[in-house]
Amino acid sequence: MTVKIPGKMYLLGEYAIVHPNQQALIYAVNRYLSLAIKPADSNRFTSAFLKEEAIPFRAERGMVRFDTPHDTRFIEHAINIAMEYLNIESLSNISLQVSSELDQGYQRKLGFGSSGAITVAMLKALIEYFNESITDVALAKLAIITQMQFFPHSSYGDVVCSALGGLVHYTKGSLETVKSLMRQYPLATVVGMPWQDWSMNRLSATLPPMLVINTNQRASSEDLVRQVNQVQDHPNFQRFLHQSKEIVRLGKDALMEGNLQAWYQSIDKYRELLVYLQSISSANIETADIELLIHQLNTLGGHTKTSGAGGGDSLISFFNTKDDELKAREWLRQQGYDILDI
Repeated sequence: MTVKIPGKMYLLGEYAIVHPNQQALIYAVNRYLSLAIKPADSNRFTSAFLKEEAIPFRAERGMVRFDTPHDTRFIEHAINIAMEYLNIESLSNISLQVSSELDQGYQRKLGFGSSGAITVAMLKALIEYFNESITDVALAKLAIITQMQFFPHSSYGDVVCSALGGLVHYTKGSLETVKSLMRQYPLATVVGMPWQDWSMNRLSATLPPMLVINTNQRASSEDLVRQVNQVQDHPNFQRFLHQSKEIVRLGKDALMEGNLQAWYQSIDKYRELLVYLQSISSANIETADIELLIHQLNTLGGHTKTSGAGGGDSLISFFNTKDDELKAREWLRQQGYDILDI
């Protein structure tokens, strides 16, 4: 059997969403990470992320170990969490094979959330392989718990979006809420319970057409978020958080009401807010080249911003008219930029 999990793109809420009680709008792209699971003569894991090496692994007494020098800890942990959820002690004779449309070539990052998608895929594949079922929201919660150990400062929005699919409105709550529940209840019970202050919903609204442009620059989201978090005590950081929540609310309302002009305004406002955040931190959210690219696209009638942590990866751009979009497509083609099909 094979599970297909979508990647994600942040629309609004970046940087703020790593903090409790903040919100984001995230979109599941039409590109997928696939995980095929089937019986085999031994346990092995194969992935393009690891240059297609077939890696043997052991899964005994509730613990998984990969026989490889590669850093596979978060994949091992996802399998461990799935085993705990299923209440099984070991795995034997299973082949796990990952293929992905979320990156272009080996280690060419586009910002579609590969690590989040593989976490969700591993959990879903193992649960379904053992003939168990899980709701999308419970799967999202299980993925959050999986990532908490290795990414304690994450937003977890990528795994929520990959688990739910579609257009997602997400509010991050307190990790202490989750940890407290885990101290009291079995894992399968925890993911089925309400989590106070957390919210994750797939919206019925339709996202207007957008261009997703590969900037041809690679960025480290982890480094950029760390740089921003260093200015949490800046007198204006709370202003950033307040304005982020307000713009996300306005953007959500605009989409639910089908008000395109209000949606475009929220894209423009959040881009301005990110530029402000860059001014009070050392994070290079918009490099000089990205700033010029955004300026050119907006001159052609676009409403453009970085997606995710910025610094590279991909931009998103919405246009008032189809004519403006076609002009932008032609200009991007002439300049050698890739428009990504999502």
